[in-house]
Order: sequence, then structure tokens, then C-alpha cells
Amino acid sequence: MSLFLHRFKNKFNEIETKYKNLKVIQELSISDLELYKIGKENEQLYDLPNKRNELKDTENYMFLMLAKLEFMKKTINLNPYNSDCFCWFDFSLPYIFKDVNNTLLKIKNISNVKFKRDFLYIPGCWNFKINDIDYLKDNIVWRFCGGFLLGDKNSIKKFYDVSNNNFLKFIKITKRLVWEVNYWAWLESIELINPIWYLADHNDTIIDI
Repeated sequence: MSLFLHRFKNKFNEIETKYKNLKVIQELSISDLELYKIGKENEQLYDLPNKRNELKDTENYMFLMLAKLEFMKKTINLNPYNSDCFCWFDFSLPYIFKDVNNTLLKIKNISNVKFKRDFLYIPGCWNFKINDIDYLKDNIVWRFCGGFLLGDKNSIKKFYDVSNNNFLKFIKITKRLVWEVNYWAWLESIELINPIWYLADHNDTIIDI
């Protein structure tokens, strides 16, 4: 497992010493993030979505969610376990599980699966693509769940490149800084990504590849 932190460095260093399957990859500030830098250089171009949780869905929160692919790319570059496949797993994801032990066992068993060479799995709640950009820029879109994705390292790096290369274009078109799931849904709608989608929800089904 790889974690990115800033405020809790000492605590996670203790955990890393205790659990050998955990590696702290890098200590980061939000101002170090690549999409944050692009956004702040162009902050006059965007507002936050009109329909959001104003306490939670702040500018910094949006940038943190959008940084998931950057976190994965940094882990792939260092590759502490010499892995071919990588998974994004929200730190808080077990809180939505109803059968925690069984679902965690399923996740462990995924590591033994022989996947094809190039793949990118992303679960989602909505079984249709989003083409309504007016809706997408102001409402949360659950085409993708956001808390879990799995892919080989090359597919994830391609996803990362597409995300970074089109972020400013998205801001200019929508005039919005949105959740990562909305941005990914837009990338899919214009056929820049084509992940293997499967139906899930914010519960144990999110890992049922």
C-alpha cells in the first residue's frame, strides 16, 4: 500500500515500520500537485460547481480528488514491490463495506488474478455515459464511483497523461473545477479514455471486478 501525507508524517512512519506491506512513497503538500499548479495558474477561469456540499467540496478537496492519478503515477515510478498492476483504494473505503472481512479477503485474492496485458477497471453507479456537459459541470456524476480502480502500470500512466494533458481544456470549456469522477466522465464522453466499466455502488460491490 502507498500513502501520501503531509500533516501526519511521524505517525505514518511508525505504521510503516510496523507493517512491511506499507510504504510511504512521498510527503506532499497540496501545492506540489500538478493539476493544482495548472488550476491555480488559471484560477480566473473557473468556479466551483453550483450544486455541491459547500463544507466538504472546497477548492482544495477538488484538487485532492483530481490528484489520484498523480499519486498512482508516482508510486508506479518508484514501484517499491516491482509490481505490474496497481490499484487505487480510498483510505476510507472499508467504512462503506457491510461485510468488511469478506470484502477485504476478496481484495487480497485480486492480487492472485492473472489479468490480460493492458487493462483498466473502473466501477460505476450509472450504466450510461454522460454527454450533458451543462449537467456535468454543476452536479456530481456517478458514472464512476471514484474510490477504487485497478489497472496495469502502462494503462494507468496513459490515463494519467490524458488527464494532465486535457485538464486546462476542460476548465476552459466548463468554467468549473469539479470532482475527479466528473472529469473522468467527460474524458470518457469525448473518447479519450475507454476503461472496462462494471456496475457497482458505494458498498462492497465496488471491488467486484
